[in-house]
Amino acid sequence: MKSRLLAMSLLAVVMVFGGAQSAAAQDGLQLGASYDFFYREFEETSAAGAHFDVAKSLGSFSVLGEIGFNDYDGATVSSYQGGLRFPFGASTASARPFAQVTTGLWRCCDTNAFVLQPGAGVEFGSSAKVKYRVQFDYRWLRADGDNESAVRASAGVVFNLGN
Repeated sequence: MKSRLLAMSLLAVVMVFGGAQSAAAQDGLQLGASYDFFYREFEETSAAGAHFDVAKSLGSFSVLGEIGFNDYDGATVSSYQGGLRFPFGASTASARPFAQVTTGLWRCCDTNAFVLQPGAGVEFGSSAKVKYRVQFDYRWLRADGDNESAVRASAGVVFNLGN
């Protein structure tokens, strides 16, 4: 499992770097808020969740931090992650796809887990300061010696705070 996970992560990074854009086309700082309209893990589905992120452009990629919460009957899942986002195309485009990889901590009840989460999405809209985002993420969890996976689909708003 570890070798497959590592191979898929490396492949995603190589594919992303292959299409990375120039520094001139990047936004400076982004704040995002998204509603998780679908989040499934441990064979249960949550439709009540949200995640928030802040991203800072460093040329052809951005460094990001993300915090998220999803509610299940009797439990709340939280995650605290950091990672890299790789946008494609010009920041002035009406639709701008991206790929990202985050890692960090997943927590529910008394259980902590390591998480690795690749994802992709599209930011769109005609305003340079406010965009909309749709995003899909696949999450790998490692807790107490066991592996688990989860998927998340979300939609939200992104505020671009300058170059």
